[in-house]
Amino acid sequence: MRENFQKQLQAIEDKILTTGRDCIKAFNLLNNYLFKKDTSVYEQIFDKYREIKAGTTHIEELCMRVLYRQQPVAQDLNFISIVLKVTTDLKRIGSQITEIAVLSQEIDQNLDGLKEDLCSIARVCLEMLQGAVENFHKPDVKAAEWIINEDATIDRSYLELKNKIRTMIVSGDTLAVDPIDVLLIAKYFERIADHSVNIAKSEKNV
Repeated sequence: MRENFQKQLQAIEDKILTTGRDCIKAFNLLNNYLFKKDTSVYEQIFDKYREIKAGTTHIEELCMRVLYRQQPVAQDLNFISIVLKVTTDLKRIGSQITEIAVLSQEIDQNLDGLKEDLCSIARVCLEMLQGAVENFHKPDVKAAEWIINEDATIDRSYLELKNKIRTMIVSGDTLAVDPIDVLLIAKYFERIADHSVNIAKSEKNV
């Protein structure tokens, strides 16, 4: 009976990894759309988000099945609790990726000289997400700490971008893009990073 229970827990872990990797794929599609204006991937972003939602729903169902049909000990209950928290983070990451995609529709690829700043934020954000997803499968305390510490890098980069836009507006620079849209996109990236940090913190307790 315990062997079957372990198989169910493994199935949950495998599904977390698959859904997390779907988030990474959606993020890469978003990068191609936002920074390269590859319009062919726009609908693919939303298709991937639907897969993410389906994946998180499946994980929640698997967890409920284990709770109702098995007799998990304290350690197992801790794992399931962590999984449910991670599932919520993955779902929100998927949602925020689609929010950025929608905002990106009206933004020119050039981004009025702000492209490098936004690219930098996106790059670190993606690295944090990739690390958090893979680290759940093979926990590493040092890797988790790196993700948590990188949150400060994202916060600092967002503040620098915000100040740069403010300076451009005060200087009377003519912007082809709506600075509010650029800031919102950066804010969504920051939130994705926050969710990656949540996942990394959860992994330290697995």
